[in-house]
Amino acid sequence: MICTRLHRRQAQAGTIGRWASANAVGSRGGRGRQGRSGWAHPQAHGRTRSTAISSSDDSHVWLHLHARRFSMPKTARLAATASRSGAFSAAMRQFEEQIAAARVVSAVTRPINLYYGLVQAGYAVAAAHAADPWSFSRHGLTVVDTAPDLPTIAVRPESRGAYQVVSEATGSPTVSGPVTIGALWRSLPGVGDELPFGSAPDPATMQIFPELTYHQPEPGGQAFRMKVYVDRAMPDAAGREAWFKEFRGQYPGLSGWRLAKAPDAPPAWMGSQAPYDPFEYIREDRFNVELEHDDPDPRTSRTHDRDIAFFDTIAPQHRYRHERFLRPSIEGSPPPSPLMTWWLLLYTFSMLARYQPRKWVSSLDMDRSNVAAVINHALDQAIETVPHLVLEALDGQPHLLGRPLTG
Repeated sequence: MICTRLHRRQAQAGTIGRWASANAVGSRGGRGRQGRSGWAHPQAHGRTRSTAISSSDDSHVWLHLHARRFSMPKTARLAATASRSGAFSAAMRQFEEQIAAARVVSAVTRPINLYYGLVQAGYAVAAAHAADPWSFSRHGLTVVDTAPDLPTIAVRPESRGAYQVVSEATGSPTVSGPVTIGALWRSLPGVGDELPFGSAPDPATMQIFPELTYHQPEPGGQAFRMKVYVDRAMPDAAGREAWFKEFRGQYPGLSGWRLAKAPDAPPAWMGSQAPYDPFEYIREDRFNVELEHDDPDPRTSRTHDRDIAFFDTIAPQHRYRHERFLRPSIEGSPPPSPLMTWWLLLYTFSMLARYQPRKWVSSLDMDRSNVAAVINHALDQAIETVPHLVLEALDGQPHLLGRPLTG
């Protein structure tokens, strides 16, 4: 079997073959292993281990959220006490109404509705999943100082409140000290990799494309491989080892990974090939680099499902099938989950909107603020993303959408 790879930012250029075939010629001479594995392709995978739902718009997510309002009160923890089940039902109704309100107002007040809607959803999640004492009456957060520019404003934990309870209930890492909005923003999949926010040099989330096994019946200790797409100038040959050492230290998921070595030699019919290079230039400010990792269990056969499970520990699929993001550390620790990262961002934005209205409104002025466009776009995105992540938190598993192919 010949497998292909596709990067969604290069989709209009057509599918690039991992190996040359009758229909396509592989890039860079078609390096690869025929019939055994291939770069992840949006339609080449088999089933995923998570529940997949249709993705024309967020109406599908709300269909499932509405269904949970009936089904979840019958679960053991909610059914055990009237206080939990009653709080769950009321909080879910408030969550939906706050999101509906967020749709009809502008960014001037939208973060207030989004944040307090998320808090009510968090209350429902805590009622369904948190150990006693599960309720809360504090935010558990505070904004350090509102004077700096938006990207450098910091938020930190304070006492115990909603943020801590919901983080524990969903298994999310937490921040232990002040963290800037810019760092949180750049760590968030679908935001940090797409929307620049200020000029701080913090590393950003990056999309990866794993090489997945489709048939290898015998154990053999084959290394795991993946491509990481980097939005910066490609380092020159002399500086690549030093660059990678620094780069690897910024991403918890890269522990144990190294620059890839040349894969198996291609078959003779393909003729002579260019020397292998794990770095591939795309444009002036973008390149990809191929990495490899030793098989942690070389005596076990490599299978597609085993590969998926391995990459889920490094860069889980986020919202859409086959879209994986490598997230940077925050203050030297693993980042909060996407849900709790949105929580921190929306808390800070809502505090600014409520208590620093002049600063907040001026930051939204398209003619005078360099962050106005991206803030507006991110808040639009939150209206669909937050309910989706809440659904996953309620169920304790991913619900992956299908993104239509373009080009």
